[in-house]
Amino acid sequence: MATAADIYTHALKRIRVVGAGEPVSAEDAVDALAALNQMMFSWKVGGVDTNHTTLLATDDFPLEPEFERGVIALLAVYLAPLWGKEADAQTQMDAESGWNSLLASYSPINLLTVDVGLQRVGDAMRRYSVLG
Repeated sequence: MATAADIYTHALKRIRVVGAGEPVSAEDAVDALAALNQMMFSWKVGGVDTNHTTLLATDDFPLEPEFERGVIALLAVYLAPLWGKEADAQTQMDAESGWNSLLASYSPINLLTVDVGLQRVGDAMRRYSVLG
């Protein structure tokens, strides 16, 4: 299982702040971890509620492994301007795909309710289907 440090390290590699085999500096690690937490807390505003709690670098990443690639890409896109970088096209596509996966898995589906007064026409009860 990946840790929070694994997620931000891979994100920093995707925007070429850290090279292959290089360690993340302590200062960059603090900033990247703060950004990861900020980003994950902000998802709730966008309709994605993962019940996020503040992560430490050594904490296990709380989402299922199938979300790691998308979150790494989302974080890379989020971090890029902070380091004066630009995320490449593949990272941007992975970020979009990752966000769509999060939306599909963590967004609540609200059921449609229709007032009874709108369902009745005269004495007849009308049934409608939004599916066609």
